[in-house]
Amino acid sequence: MTLFIQNDATGAGTGNLDPNRGFVDLGIIANGDAELGLGAAVGNRQQVTYTRIDPGIPATRLDTLVNTAFQPDYGGGPQASNIVILPVKENFTDNWGTVVTVNDGWTLPPKSFDPTDDPRNLSPTEDCLVVYITTQPTAATGVCLAREGTGGTLDLDLPVSVILYHELSHAFHMVTNAVLGYTPGCNPSPPEEKAAIIDENDLRTQLANFLGTAPRLRDPDNYCAQTGCAAQSCCMVASVASGSPLSEEVAALRSVRDNLLRKSEIGFSFFESLHHAYYGISPQVCTLMAQHPSLRPLILEGFVRPLVSTLRLVERYALGSGGVERLGEQFASEHADRMAAAARLSTLRRARELLEASDVDLTNVQGELAQLLCERALSSEHVRWALVEPIQIYQSALQAHLDGCRVERLGEQLHEVICSWAVRMPLDDVWASLCVAELRGELEGLDRTLLRTAEARARFRDRLKRKFDDVTAVTTALSEDVFVTGGAK
Repeated sequence: MTLFIQNDATGAGTGNLDPNRGFVDLGIIANGDAELGLGAAVGNRQQVTYTRIDPGIPATRLDTLVNTAFQPDYGGGPQASNIVILPVKENFTDNWGTVVTVNDGWTLPPKSFDPTDDPRNLSPTEDCLVVYITTQPTAATGVCLAREGTGGTLDLDLPVSVILYHELSHAFHMVTNAVLGYTPGCNPSPPEEKAAIIDENDLRTQLANFLGTAPRLRDPDNYCAQTGCAAQSCCMVASVASGSPLSEEVAALRSVRDNLLRKSEIGFSFFESLHHAYYGISPQVCTLMAQHPSLRPLILEGFVRPLVSTLRLVERYALGSGGVERLGEQFASEHADRMAAAARLSTLRRARELLEASDVDLTNVQGELAQLLCERALSSEHVRWALVEPIQIYQSALQAHLDGCRVERLGEQLHEVICSWAVRMPLDDVWASLCVAELRGELEGLDRTLLRTAEARARFRDRLKRKFDDVTAVTTALSEDVFVTGGAK
């Protein structure tokens, strides 16, 4: 028994924890290794299990942490010591009043490490406690670190999986009685922090190698930091299914989020609603993938990649890039390999069976996923519109492509179905909170992006009028509203 994830703050402080996110971050460290697992909860903890396959440095370190019975001797004889991870949210405060947002993470050695030390620097037990924040920071709150090779430029972000791996480096040194010590200041780095940064860079390199990009590493000799960077992560399910929070799939989802959803009051409100609903289910899906690796190809090929492909088309459509024919050309070029396209269509049909709760030949774990999706995902209007319907659009287009549909007609079909889909956008209550001028601006923005035909604009306005017929600002804005068929008014 060595590595555990704790489910609540008992004994360490107060606030909320996100144990599912903790397991996801361990999966990222393991580079998507299939044999990472969690035991049943015993009290408020679950033991991490791991039979390593990946030969990489982070996976090897995780293997050591999971499968070594640590018994450090700090001078009073060997003491069994477990490493306990607390994946905390931003409201976590430790027993001494320190809020996690101050440091993003810390590691406390076992209480026998130095009995003369301030108890605030020690674990209350012989366990080594690893505390790290699981909430992705914004650009206003995220930490900027010194990037290697820049002479101290503080422009490197700090994803939460990297925070965890950095703190696990400290934990490893503590339970092996190999802490290198601390010195005042941040430049040069204290010896212990320098060693942890060197370890941290192994995970940064692993993430970059997954993408085939050049690693952006942290300067081991400079521990200084300032606020002003947002960690580059987005979709939890896509991160786990594709093996990296920096994968192409996650980047595409982030692009749609930032370029379309967060550009207006309506889009921002919609994203907040979607985010709330999505994160109500994604940790459970990620846990299922971690416990049953056979689900990953199904989720990646049946959900994540089809969604990404469709959202790229929607982004091209919304930005008016290249006209209708270009939609068909883009889709056809992405699916030039007909054998791969046919295999994905088969996977899509399987995924559709899950969404429809079909009993046809579902394995036990597929049935468990189907129940989860039907009970949680499909009950949300935002999830259905933003995540499920685009996959259905994709499946129809892929079938047409495999049936030999010409790119011109395929583009027209995609244009028509995206128009119809855009009109069905969920109408959040934020519409009723806007003044007339703001409403006009929102409608103009939608006309320029998603509502690109006169019919789509008219149908959307009719929906808006019927839902908010008792809101004066809405009825006034619509009564004064004029749009033209060729573009935004």
